[in-house]
Amino acid sequence: MSQFKTTLHLSVLRFSKCLLLSKLLIVCSIIFLIILDIFIFTVFAEIENPIKLPLPDRSISHTHDSFAPLINPTFSDISSATSLAYRLFNYNDKRVSNHLFILNIAGFSFSYIWLNDLYDERFKSIESIKTKFFKISKGFFYNNFIGFGLDYSFTKSINNEYDDYKSLSLGLLFRPFRYLSLGYVTRDLNKPRITEDTINRSEVYSISIKPLYENVAISLDAHRLAGEKFKKSDITVSADLRLLHDIAIFASSDKDKNINFGLTMPLGMRGSSIILDLYGSHHKEDAKNYSTFGVSISGEKHSTPILETKRLLGISLRDDINEIEAESFFRKNKPTFYDIINSIKNAREDDGIIGIILKIDKAALGFAQIQELRDELKNFSVSGKRVFAVLTTSGNKEYYLASASQKIYFTPSNSFSLTGLNAEVYFFKDLLEKVGIKFESVKRGKYKSFNEPFTRNKMSEEYRENIVSLLKDLNETYLIDIVKDRGISRERIEALFDKGIMSPEEAKRAGFIDVIAYPSDAEMSILKRYSLIASIVSLEKYLLEEKRNYQWGRIPGIAIIHVSGSIIRGKARTSGIPVNVIGDETYRQALEQAFGDHSIKAVIIRINSGGGSAVASDLMWNYLINMKKRYKKPVVFSFGNTAASGGYYVACTGDKIYGSKGTITGSIGVISGKLSLKDLYKKLGINKEVIKMSEFADIFSESKGLNEKEREVLQRGVDYFYEQFTQKVMQSRKIGSDLIPNVAEGRVFSGNQGVANDLIDSLGGIITSIEYAKSLVNIRGNYRVKHLPGKKVAMMELLGLKVKDRILPKHLSTVLKNIEGLQFDDESYLYYFPYRIVIK
Repeated sequence: MSQFKTTLHLSVLRFSKCLLLSKLLIVCSIIFLIILDIFIFTVFAEIENPIKLPLPDRSISHTHDSFAPLINPTFSDISSATSLAYRLFNYNDKRVSNHLFILNIAGFSFSYIWLNDLYDERFKSIESIKTKFFKISKGFFYNNFIGFGLDYSFTKSINNEYDDYKSLSLGLLFRPFRYLSLGYVTRDLNKPRITEDTINRSEVYSISIKPLYENVAISLDAHRLAGEKFKKSDITVSADLRLLHDIAIFASSDKDKNINFGLTMPLGMRGSSIILDLYGSHHKEDAKNYSTFGVSISGEKHSTPILETKRLLGISLRDDINEIEAESFFRKNKPTFYDIINSIKNAREDDGIIGIILKIDKAALGFAQIQELRDELKNFSVSGKRVFAVLTTSGNKEYYLASASQKIYFTPSNSFSLTGLNAEVYFFKDLLEKVGIKFESVKRGKYKSFNEPFTRNKMSEEYRENIVSLLKDLNETYLIDIVKDRGISRERIEALFDKGIMSPEEAKRAGFIDVIAYPSDAEMSILKRYSLIASIVSLEKYLLEEKRNYQWGRIPGIAIIHVSGSIIRGKARTSGIPVNVIGDETYRQALEQAFGDHSIKAVIIRINSGGGSAVASDLMWNYLINMKKRYKKPVVFSFGNTAASGGYYVACTGDKIYGSKGTITGSIGVISGKLSLKDLYKKLGINKEVIKMSEFADIFSESKGLNEKEREVLQRGVDYFYEQFTQKVMQSRKIGSDLIPNVAEGRVFSGNQGVANDLIDSLGGIITSIEYAKSLVNIRGNYRVKHLPGKKVAMMELLGLKVKDRILPKHLSTVLKNIEGLQFDDESYLYYFPYRIVIK
């Protein structure tokens, strides 16, 4: 099976490379033909195409609207949003109108034009042609930088002269910089015929510049017939000026003082746009004058359209929320944690979003993640917009998150309770003994307590001391934030802790909630606050909305590499069991992807890990050190819920570290050990004999325990790696050797304590880390985020079945989460105590 997967992966990789190579060859061949054509003149007598559509004389290197594919087919792929548009146009001295319809979807454009009249250059007059004109365009535009497009046009007419016209056209677009765009279009490549005449190929060369970023664009387009020289009269200069509310005005002129002008106005429409435009022309030859009106409905959102529909963003928290989501064929991908907080950030800057309705059923997030969400919600409120929390259940984390809102609604059908934070730790020693399994271990660091759940049935004094210190700090942060955001005294909150449970009415009188209402009634009440002028858009739909992009040039990228779960050797693989792991080889490949991609300008390492294999952690540390030597890209670390032990080791590279107040970090210590199945084998009647060539050859054999000499051997190895670990901490964090015992010895700290002890540089979540990375590489305007590595799942999950929900009971899943790091073999481990601690 493994060989089949490898073969399939290699086949897909080869196919992708061949496809990319084919596209490059096509582009190079087209450019070569264009250059060749510049120097080779056509020797046959041919005419200029008489079918010239009376469209606004826009630039082929700049135009960005629903009608743009008619000018340059490359524009078909400028936006991934679907749009439908209609244009009415006529010549000034004719009452009969012409009609145009265009649909842009998935990089294709389909156009239909009914031409009643057409100005024919041959006769210098407007002809009644009664012709149907069809055009199909396909564009390929790569990272907002370079692309090409092809289109095929044909006609059907009752007028034989204009019937059965078939034409091929090619367009190129090159935007190397934010201020420069180059375009090229050649039409009638196949030299079609009109009656007895052959139509000569025509060309347009274009250059556009933006001297004032996205607000002003100046373009120069040069037209000619293939084989002819450029004439001054064939050069058009145009300018676009974008005003308030994305209103744009356009004007163009040539040497003969033929003038085109127009106005475009966007209207907001629930995540989409309605664009109205009006264009006219004044030509030296009066017969060519025309006017046109256009309207389009586009899936693209304008930043500040006129009369924008007001909406509230609806965010529902119920199911588990992952940092990175796996792909699936038959079920929709759920929003990730990054999706949620980034949407809140975008909504703050979105004039169409006036508030957030946060529906909290279950906050299946870690304490640090809750704090990141709270911070982003509070930033949203600073802009003058409001957050409404709708609680259907109460709990410490749920209420902590809701307290960041301006108004809390609570269901009448549930009791209200707050207890203060508590930590749950599982102990498995008695269970292991019942089945004949013993956990043999040695450690360095008196607070290093990962082994205790497997060697004891209750906490040691050091373990208890450290966890009490951690929990006190987290609980203090929890209380201070609620007191500040709800304006409730600390004494009142502690009184509720002592009471445990309140009725909804008591909770309202005490000021913990504002309104008692069912969720549907709460939503209606919120909408009435805005006089029903607003609607609610779900987070899932909001994520699919595309914002209009005016920026030229490559869209810079920031890579977020996720180090989540237990750190293991090799590649991370899943087998349907709900465990979360990251392999050192998987990490290396993700680093190579991020650093080797020229469009990626900065790398963020997002850590949600309590550690794992010491060797794998060291390899991951070394991979990043080497990458930084090869590529001069900034690196920023973002600590999530946990970045401890091996998870902290990976971050000892001297780069900036951000963490939340509730991040669990530190645990600078080492543990080693193995599982002894000696008693289990005895119960099962299994006898194992070992022939060895040295005293310690079977030290890691599962059929025996450890003797004193073997413990000494393992202890020396653990001590050596502990020295390596602390040396890296001292060098990367600039901590003196006299202070290292205060932060090492396996101690675990909160984010607050981590900052105080120089283990973390600053408080902040993933959004803060991104903003800092952007400042390091001077990213302004649009950027994209690439999440690595891609999460692989078992076949059942790929088909849409969630294994842990469908197969495993909830509590068994919790136990598996606690022991997923228990993968002992012949090496040391860097785990914090224990691998999973549940803060509630």
